[in-house]
Amino acid sequence: MDPRCQYCHTGEGTVRHQAWECPVLLGRLGTDREEARHLEREALREGREDERESWHQGIPPPYFRAFWERGLVLPVHKLGILQTVEVKTTTYGFQPGTRFRIPAGSGLVGGSDGSGGMYPTDPRRRRVGWSWAIIDPKGVAVASAMGGLEDKWQTVSRSELAAAIHFLSHTTGSCDLWIDNKYVVDTIDQFRRGWRPTTKTKHGELWDRLNPLMERLGEVTTRKIKSHLTESQALAAGYPWTGWKANQAADELAGEAAKEHQHNQADAKVVDRLDQTTRLVLRRLTAVTKLIVEEGEKAEKAPRPPPIPMRKRLVTFGKMHGHQILVGLWANCQLCKRKSRIKAAFQWAALPCPKREHSAIADSHHIEVINGLTFCSICGFWKSEGHSSKGLRRECTGQAGMHRGSILRRLRNHPARPPYGMVTWPDGTLIHGKRKRKLGNPENRSPNPTTTAWSVSALSHEVSKRPSGLVVSDKLDRLRDRIASREIRS
Repeated sequence: MDPRCQYCHTGEGTVRHQAWECPVLLGRLGTDREEARHLEREALREGREDERESWHQGIPPPYFRAFWERGLVLPVHKLGILQTVEVKTTTYGFQPGTRFRIPAGSGLVGGSDGSGGMYPTDPRRRRVGWSWAIIDPKGVAVASAMGGLEDKWQTVSRSELAAAIHFLSHTTGSCDLWIDNKYVVDTIDQFRRGWRPTTKTKHGELWDRLNPLMERLGEVTTRKIKSHLTESQALAAGYPWTGWKANQAADELAGEAAKEHQHNQADAKVVDRLDQTTRLVLRRLTAVTKLIVEEGEKAEKAPRPPPIPMRKRLVTFGKMHGHQILVGLWANCQLCKRKSRIKAAFQWAALPCPKREHSAIADSHHIEVINGLTFCSICGFWKSEGHSSKGLRRECTGQAGMHRGSILRRLRNHPARPPYGMVTWPDGTLIHGKRKRKLGNPENRSPNPTTTAWSVSALSHEVSKRPSGLVVSDKLDRLRDRIASREIRS
């Protein structure tokens, strides 16, 4: 972000300034500004002296930059807005700390249930309650208990499980227990068959409480009933009237228990105001962002260049290493004769071509050519077929040393002579004295008579020392080659 605002050029170039203070952007918002105008002062306010009052109004303090710049807010339980609720258990028909005895053959039926309270869909404010009830055949409750959950996981499933566990641990005798939660009924049946929770089991700490109640599970039969049925619907579905009545009584008591364990309504309404403020802040940030995009001030990414075809990349890549690659169905180098598929060719194209021409000449040289010999008329570096000077590939030095100076003097004489060590010019011209002869013409290869006579006499003397019959017929041919080479060196 720029240090200064790109619109008003007076404030900082931050999201907080552009969304809540910049006069240029706020003036362009129009009617979108009115719904959150009262939050502009709160977003720019300094200090924490009225932090508590700010939260009570459902407005985060100004130091919550993530809220004013991105619309994010911490979870409610971390903000301390909602006070802790004291959990209590209420019993009827028996004293706390004792167990209610169910006489054998009395016809008593039990039912348990859980309730999500006033905010079942809002986990931030949800406070659940549980209860169980035992009724006689006439539908009159003879014993009951209800309460809330102390932990932070306020879910209906946990309240249903807590009600069943409390029933099993505070009653004695055999009876039927009607539960409208399939998860609890099925898991209790698995517990009877030997299943045990692990550290990763959901609600595992509650299921562990059933371990000392194994004998009790053998006396109580858990049955499933559909929740929130009317009397006629329950009878039509085949449920006994006492089972429906027991679950109905437990449902009413669970609702009362959840109501008693709700948060303070004043604190609960703070969450509503905080949600409303968050929606206004998000609308303002969205409107400002949309305006910036429409104005074109948001930086755009540079257009991505079109991809280079693989064949063209291979040719360019190979040229960097001295290859001359032709690409068809196969890729082959015209110099080193390597051939392969196109993708595989990138491997050998990365290596220097063994047959590449080392004829690259820097542009700073003053090049002249005499009889096929290429040289620089300033620094004296030269090259020919089969010989390449690194000096021509480098920049021109501007002066010739002692050795290259003598080469330039030989080349500037008339007629010009090749550099030292060269027998012929690159184009095949032979230098002998002041006349040019071609090596390919046998008539121009007349040796020096004096040298030839001496060489022949020496050969005859050498042959005369040997026994007869050992003279080799090719001696004369070898002698002629020696004479020609001596003349060229002279």
